[in-house]
Amino acid sequence: MNIEGAGPVVYVSKSYSKFTPDGVKVVKSTYGNIFFIIDEYDKYQTVRPEWYGCKGVGKEFPDTIPFANMLSSLNTGDNVKLSPKSIYYNSYPNRDQKKDGWVISANKITLEGNGSTISRNTPFDAKSSGYASIKITGDNCTITGNLLITSDDPTGKKIMDYQSTAVLDNRNIFCSPVANTLNLWAYGAKNLCVDKDVVLRNAVFNLFANHGSDNIKILCSAISSGQIYPQPKSKSSDLALGSSFKLDRCNNITIDAVSMNTAYAGVELEGHNNKGNIKIKTIRAYHAGLHIWNSTSNIDFNSYAEDITDGGGLIIGPGCSNCNGTSFVKNASYAMAFVGDSSKGDITNCNITASGENVSRGIEFYARSVIDNASIRGNIINLSAKYGNWVGGKQYDKIGVVLNGGEGNKLNARLESFDYIFSVKRGSGNTINVTYDKYTKKVYRDDSLFFSNNMKLQKITTK
Repeated sequence: MNIEGAGPVVYVSKSYSKFTPDGVKVVKSTYGNIFFIIDEYDKYQTVRPEWYGCKGVGKEFPDTIPFANMLSSLNTGDNVKLSPKSIYYNSYPNRDQKKDGWVISANKITLEGNGSTISRNTPFDAKSSGYASIKITGDNCTITGNLLITSDDPTGKKIMDYQSTAVLDNRNIFCSPVANTLNLWAYGAKNLCVDKDVVLRNAVFNLFANHGSDNIKILCSAISSGQIYPQPKSKSSDLALGSSFKLDRCNNITIDAVSMNTAYAGVELEGHNNKGNIKIKTIRAYHAGLHIWNSTSNIDFNSYAEDITDGGGLIIGPGCSNCNGTSFVKNASYAMAFVGDSSKGDITNCNITASGENVSRGIEFYARSVIDNASIRGNIINLSAKYGNWVGGKQYDKIGVVLNGGEGNKLNARLESFDYIFSVKRGSGNTINVTYDKYTKKVYRDDSLFFSNNMKLQKITTK
């Protein structure tokens, strides 16, 4: 028979079906125990959106309802084959993720792009928050095969200060919807793989994984994460910035991905993530290449970043432990930073090799107060940093090591072209060995004469 938009489709009749009838690919006869099953589905479990009435022509004829019907009728092991050059568009007519969102809830589903696009509308107002192009709650799912997942979120925008017209980043490379948005949302998904041929573009968060998602593999690229603007009111004056890849309360994470034009970080391990192997290349970000935060632990990483407007290649925050690896950044405010807060746990047992080229500062240890000194403790850092005045970034005093906290850490640093070697406000029991080429003044400030830090300086010698 002919299905409009899908062409000829062959059904076979069977006296039984292991698949649940959905009235499209599996139809139960009203006469006896007879099932009519699309032959391609019966043989290969192939599912095509056009069988359900999808047109794949974009916003002119949205596929909101038929695409949702297709996803809701999937059986375990189905392989959804999208049509080449098709644009499957979700108009979000009810302005509600729960009512309009496209969700893969079945297990062991493959979504195969074949050169197609999945897109969606942008939120109409600040109340229409949480639009996702695709949400995945099923286990053992794979997204593969030359697929663009994108949106109509406004693009080519700057980063703006909190509820202000002041510009923080004047590069017109970010997206800026009026409410939070996502390209791909993994909610409690296990064994998810997003393959290397997938591109996520234009959302506050290109990929967000949370709610105990486990054993997820992210191999794709992300372009243009964004900022909610105007920002929602908050006591902390939150800038409402989104990362390319954000993970919260996830386990067993593998990332080998590329991030471009990200409003916050290439990878943001926001909180309580455990066990991961992260390889991220970040080109143009406002805040960081890799941001590890809030009791995330047991992470191995290799981070490369360029052009960070107000931040660094690597930032590690409260409660994080056993986070080990290498970080390189070119053009940034600093090479790396620790941010401690004893009320949220200690940063400890991290072994890091960090490099910064064309940076204002080498490394920053920051704790809120004297009682938080030990919230950054027992870490080993090998640092190489070279000062440079990158015109695209926020400028700071030219200091190699900023010690505003930390206890019992070991730092070996090679510093080049900085005006000052140290700025010491807090910190005790740290062992710091520095080689340098030159300086204007050894210490920028030292407010902690009653603390004991072992600091050694040695001039770089050239033959």
